[in-house]
Amino acid sequence: MKAKGTIFPAVIDEWPRSNREIVRVFLDRFQGRAIVHVRVFYADADGIPRPGRDGLALGIGHLPKLADAICEAYRLACERGLIEPDSDSATS
Repeated sequence: MKAKGTIFPAVIDEWPRSNREIVRVFLDRFQGRAIVHVRVFYADADGIPRPGRDGLALGIGHLPKLADAICEAYRLACERGLIEPDSDSATS
């Protein structure tokens, strides 16, 4: 199924990785195909975010498995005490 009139990139979320870098999750197109990106951006000399080398880009068909795997990693990290559960998140 093709999405009509979709504007790319579509930023889903971003958060600081450090005081000079951000992690950004977004949907985009590459060579005519929809992809999901998880990429680290850094601020250039003018403070403009630029994509770095660190990141992951997958065809959009991988998104359901990626989402499931991330949810499971979050659940396991909480269970093992590696991070505190986020009370605002809707996890099952």
